[in-house]
Order: sequence, then structure tokens, then C-alpha cells
Amino acid sequence: MLDILAKNPIEFIIIAALLVAAISIHEFSHALAADHLGDPTPRIAGRLTLNPKAHLDPLGTVLLFLFGFGWGKPVPFDPFNLREPFHFDYGNHIGHYPQVYNHSSFANSQCFYFGYSFNVYLL
Repeated sequence: MLDILAKNPIEFIIIAALLVAAISIHEFSHALAADHLGDPTPRIAGRLTLNPKAHLDPLGTVLLFLFGFGWGKPVPFDPFNLREPFHFDYGNHIGHYPQVYNHSSFANSQCFYFGYSFNVYLL
């Protein structure tokens, strides 16, 4: 990804902003699902926000920009606080739905504006 910085800094800034937004939305979705299911842990931890400062892991962010592989901070939650414990998987999987949308829109914008695709893998 650093080669993009050298070739076209504006493109790098656009890609970086999209990646930061994607990580924030993904982690926020996990926090919102846990809060909706009755667990106040993400709200108490200050993770029920779209602010990237709450969701970006320093090492994961650096590795994302260096190698195209990174992660955000995991959202803390306590399954014993859920109103219905059998909805445990719902809280785990709901964060991936916005990620699918983010990846598809990111890929479409890459192909449309820049004429190529760029693979980024988020955990």
C-alpha cells in the first residue's frame, strides 16, 4: 500500500479514509448488537461510537498500511449479561454484515475511479 502513497498521495488518502471508516463501522456494529441484546459492557467501555479512536488498534493499523493485513480492537462483551443467552452468535456475526457492504462499495469505487482492485483482509 505504500507504493500507492509514492505514486498517488491523493489516492492513498482516500483508501486510508475508507479503511478507517470500514474498521470503525465493523466494530461499532458488534458493539451495537451486544448493546441491543442487553449487554452494557460495550457502552461502559466507550465502544458504542463511530469514533475511530475507540476502534483502531495501533499495531493492527500500522500493519494494515504496511502489508494490507490488519485488525481493529475487539469489542468487549459479557455473554452472561445477554437477555437471551442463545443469541450469543447474533452479536458475533452482526459486525460482518456492514463489512460485506463496505468491501463491495470499496471495490466498486476502486474499479470505477482508479481502474484496478486492491485486496485488503480485515479480521
